[in-house]
Amino acid sequence: MNRFTILIVDDTLSCRESVAAMLRRSGYRVICAENSRRALDVLENNTPDLMLLDLAMPDASGPEFLEAVRQDLRWRDLPVILFTGSGDVMELAKDVGVRDCLVAVMPVQNRAVDPRSGHAVPPGIHGATGMRVP
Repeated sequence: MNRFTILIVDDTLSCRESVAAMLRRSGYRVICAENSRRALDVLENNTPDLMLLDLAMPDASGPEFLEAVRQDLRWRDLPVILFTGSGDVMELAKDVGVRDCLVAVMPVQNRAVDPRSGHAVPPGIHGATGMRVP
C-alpha cells in the first residue's frame, strides 16, 4: 500500500510524538527528525509528501533549514507546513516566503492560549496537538 508520508521536524519530543501519533491514527506514514541535520539524513533516504517544520530549533532555524532544502532540486517543490510556539509567526513566515499561514491554538498549563493574541481560548477547543483542553 502506498501511503502519504509526512516528515515531522521538531526538537520538542512531546510535540513530535503527539503530532506523529495523531497522524498515524489517521493512516499517514510518519517519519520524525529531532533537528535539521537528522532531517537532511531522512530526506536523503526517503521521499516524503509533506514536511511539518518547527521554525525554532537549536541547531538551525526553520527558515535557514528551509532555505537549504529549497536549494536542492529534489526537494524544491516539497510542500512544507511551518509551525512555532512564537507569537511572531506571521513575520517569520513572511521572511521565508510563506504564502499562507494557519495559527493553531496550543494547550498551555491546563488552558489553551491563542499564540497570536495571547488570550485564553474557551474550554473544549482542540489544539494542533489534538489534545482536549479542559
